[in-house]
Amino acid sequence: MHPLAQELLGRFSQAADEISSPQLAVAMQDALAGKGSLLRVSCRRLVLRCGPHQQWLLKLDAPQRWGEAWRNLWRPPALAREWKHWQSLFQQEPSWQHLIPDCLHQQLSPGRGVFLRSWLDGKKVEDWDDAAAEVVGRQFAYLHQLGWSDPDLQAEDLLLVGESLLPLDLGHALIQDKPTPPRWRRRDWLALLASLSQERRQQLAPALFRGYEARQALDWSLADCMDAAHRQACHALRRQSKRCWRRTRDFTPEGASILRTECPWQGDIQQLFGHQGSQGREVFSRLYELELHGFPALRPLQLQMQSSGQWQLTACLPSLSPPLQSASAATQSLRHLGWVVPAEHSSATWAQTEGAWYLRNPQFLHRVKPVPYSSTSLT
Repeated sequence: MHPLAQELLGRFSQAADEISSPQLAVAMQDALAGKGSLLRVSCRRLVLRCGPHQQWLLKLDAPQRWGEAWRNLWRPPALAREWKHWQSLFQQEPSWQHLIPDCLHQQLSPGRGVFLRSWLDGKKVEDWDDAAAEVVGRQFAYLHQLGWSDPDLQAEDLLLVGESLLPLDLGHALIQDKPTPPRWRRRDWLALLASLSQERRQQLAPALFRGYEARQALDWSLADCMDAAHRQACHALRRQSKRCWRRTRDFTPEGASILRTECPWQGDIQQLFGHQGSQGREVFSRLYELELHGFPALRPLQLQMQSSGQWQLTACLPSLSPPLQSASAATQSLRHLGWVVPAEHSSATWAQTEGAWYLRNPQFLHRVKPVPYSSTSLT
């Protein structure tokens, strides 16, 4: 099991004796015995699939930031809010309770919470085609009619179960007893589209909008929403790229150095060098940001820092798909993501292999406002 998961489970070592629910007790025993399937882990949150027949999803929450556990004394903790939101949705849509017969929560202390719900099988975002996307759009409108909204929405948090669209993570959701206002609906739309890759956004957005408009009128055009979602995606991935500076499932910072733990060291291994330590960290995070975009660039693996300030970055060259056939195409594609390369540094930035161009060194990139992709192909 991942070291972060073991560390977090250690905070729940006596939890099985504190839990009152039989289902929660069984799930916790499985987790402590290492029987659960790890789905997600961070410094504060562990998500497992567990149970005698792998029929439960178990979340353990133990915030470590200063003061956060104590704030749970005067506000509902994250997992308590999630449980409460499920109860609100069950009241408005009783049929969902048949899909989720088990939904339990217990707060063991201000800094430790446990949440369990039934495991759900259905179509995830990677399985959506045009027909499924139209159903998703229609049911997305239904969620808004129920008063649901989620400022932290990700496409991977929506599951299509038959004709029902279920939000899988309600920790940051907002649920009220009246339809969601237009401003929140637009925010949800932008969050949903921004969480898709550019290719999937172009594929699914028209069907999603058709389905939504079949149930709920929209106050904005598809093209405008796509352009805004593109800019939001660039901003979100820029923020997300900074995860490499923190201890997570994928990265292990050691002082000023960084080691990537969940990426295989394979392919063409290359190295970059520099003399300013802060520049090395920035180069690492820029390469990771481009990787999150799916842009053909070196994939950062390790940053080694020396006391003198010199740094060495080790990276690998992943498969270049789709390949960029010219330097001008590479530069234009990069401009869409909000980066430009000064002409005098072009040769030091780009490299070529087997006729395909890729970004090798991001030190000379300048950040600019992202240019939205053309929306003329949308229908």
